[in-house]
Amino acid sequence: MALKLEIVMPGGKLEFPGVKSIVLETTDGALGILPGHLPMLTLVIAS
Repeated sequence: MALKLEIVMPGGKLEFPGVKSIVLETTDGALGILPGHLPMLTLVIAS
């Protein structure tokens, strides 16, 4: 099972189908997401 990653920005949206896992740095700390995770919305820190 794979994830569909959507990155939504003011200028548009990027889509990445078939992602196995995601690790993001958020305002609440590092976040790892695997298939089966509940949908969520969070702020990501750009580096």
